[in-house]
Amino acid sequence: GDCFAFTAATERSEGYSGRIQCFAFRCEVAGTIDKVFKTFARAFNSEAGTDDVDNDNGSKKEEIVFEVGVEIREDDGKGNFVYVPRDKDSFKIRSNVQKHVVVSLCQVSDNTKLKVERCFGMLVSPGRNVRHSDMQLLEQVKVFNNASGWSFQGTWDPREAAFAVLNQETGPDTISVYMTIAVDLVISQITEPVRFVLENKVKIFP
Repeated sequence: GDCFAFTAATERSEGYSGRIQCFAFRCEVAGTIDKVFKTFARAFNSEAGTDDVDNDNGSKKEEIVFEVGVEIREDDGKGNFVYVPRDKDSFKIRSNVQKHVVVSLCQVSDNTKLKVERCFGMLVSPGRNVRHSDMQLLEQVKVFNNASGWSFQGTWDPREAAFAVLNQETGPDTISVYMTIAVDLVISQITEPVRFVLENKVKIFP
């Protein structure tokens, strides 16, 4: 008959640091070995799995890809908020003008579709690689959903002291400065909250 084998690692016990054991079997029935291996493959690839697989975090993993964008709108003095211009790497904003920050989110991978259940914070800070404690919450956060994904809008007043760096005119010595924008979301099928962070350059004009 045909033979097949399995190799298993045993846990440390009785003074041993762990052992590798090989179990060999002989089968006289044609076709059985192929069925055995297929059964094992299904067991280890199933989403439910066994208790041992769940305990070892052996459940399936997926890579979900999102496309994230950001825009800034400014009060035009007439009660409207209009998109600010930008060049190849920087937003062009004005000092002392109230703004709306808009973050868009679209899932571009074709696997399991996820849903944003809620947004519990939009934040802004001068600089990049900033600490969470250095970021400031925006007010009046709104969530919009359409066929292409979600967008999140927060109101930003750069005249607040925490945003002083982002409210000072840039010039020949400092061509642009960094700002960090973050959005905190609860997403279906993901147990922990998800934060999307975007670092952008801005040029500030009077």
